[in-house]
Amino acid sequence: MRQGFPCSFLISNRTDAALLTLFFSKIKERVGELFPKVFMSDMADSFYNAWVTVFPNQPKHRLYCTWHVDRAWRKNLCKITCREMKIYTYKLLRTLMEEKDPEAFVKILEQATIFLIKSPEMKEFGTYFLENYANCTNAWAFCYRLQAGLNTNMHVERMHRTLKYIYLHGKKVKRLDKTVNALMKFTRDKLFDRLLVGMKDKLTSKLKDLRSRHKNSLSLSIESVLKSDNGYIVPSQSNTYETYLVQETNLDCDCQLICTDCNNVCLHQYTCNCTDACIKWNMCKHIHLVCRYKCSATIEQDRTDPVIELQEPLCIDHKIQKALHERDILVTELSKNNISKHCNKKSSSEKRNSLKERFAAIVDSIEDEEDFKILEDTLKYIPPKIEASKSSRNSFSSFSKNLFPNNKNVEPQRLFSTKKKKTQNENAIQKPNREEMKNIAISFLMN
Repeated sequence: MRQGFPCSFLISNRTDAALLTLFFSKIKERVGELFPKVFMSDMADSFYNAWVTVFPNQPKHRLYCTWHVDRAWRKNLCKITCREMKIYTYKLLRTLMEEKDPEAFVKILEQATIFLIKSPEMKEFGTYFLENYANCTNAWAFCYRLQAGLNTNMHVERMHRTLKYIYLHGKKVKRLDKTVNALMKFTRDKLFDRLLVGMKDKLTSKLKDLRSRHKNSLSLSIESVLKSDNGYIVPSQSNTYETYLVQETNLDCDCQLICTDCNNVCLHQYTCNCTDACIKWNMCKHIHLVCRYKCSATIEQDRTDPVIELQEPLCIDHKIQKALHERDILVTELSKNNISKHCNKKSSSEKRNSLKERFAAIVDSIEDEEDFKILEDTLKYIPPKIEASKSSRNSFSSFSKNLFPNNKNVEPQRLFSTKKKKTQNENAIQKPNREEMKNIAISFLMN
């Protein structure tokens, strides 16, 4: 379901290539050789160098997280003194990043580097860009990660935030045992979550996005789809002169990211050259529109063709068998502690016999009168306590539903926000819209 799951943890006070090489080698000993299509990490080279050292087969894509690159650019824009130039430079960099044509990207990059270096007030930022990004465009430009299936590492960032604020309560933990305990609890909860996703159809973020795209496709007309030799041409809704090409991959996939309204079409069965599909790896509204177009064509054909009844043979759904097998494994692993607890419980008769044996042993071991007196004084307090416990259970049994702990928090009252909405600052550093990106790209391509 396109959800992240932790595979291994490294607790260390350094992250150099030597330590990461040792870490990856231990992973290799446990799981064997790995052949990832995409490798995404921080912008430090130590992670990738250590990976290539342990796993010689280099990934097809070595990518930076788009969000981290954008944050680094925003952070270093302070090297530019003029406010207007900061805004324009950021929009230029975003235009350069989101350009999907490799030839156009190279031309815009050449003109952009000249633009960043020639001005004295922008020379410092231009030097920073040339040293850190101009020589590794394959790692951050959209045109080199088309259909890669990964754009950000928000799964890792979300995991860090969950560990910090939910399992560690937002505190800096110095003790290693508490950290390991939090990691084990987090992994256990992720196993439960995986079980819920597979068996109870939990609505994940990727599936939520898929349904949202289908809802957006309903505003598009099926008649606008044009079938061609390469696939299906869909006009853009925002730009009249722009079209998108949707192609069928004919991939036999058994994933659960399907659209039930589009005849159970999988996320991987179609590709589109729009940013939402080829970069963010979503089932965009153009793909949903093509699926609706094909469904309508199939319905029309069924109306004209004669009805032929066929007796279908017995089919075995291997997907369900696989899900049930995985469920049994997860339930067995997660219920080990509960089984051990239940096994340790004794029945009332066993407890009664055990207490009799213990009292008999105590009485047999007494030799002095003082010890007998101590035992008799102790036994005086036991019957009143038992009677008091019985009477309290009988008198308050009718109020058991309303019992709550003394330290329970009250239910929060509904809040009606009185916070004023922030006015949009025209001089704020923000992403360019499509029209601005188009104008910037044309101006640099014409130079």
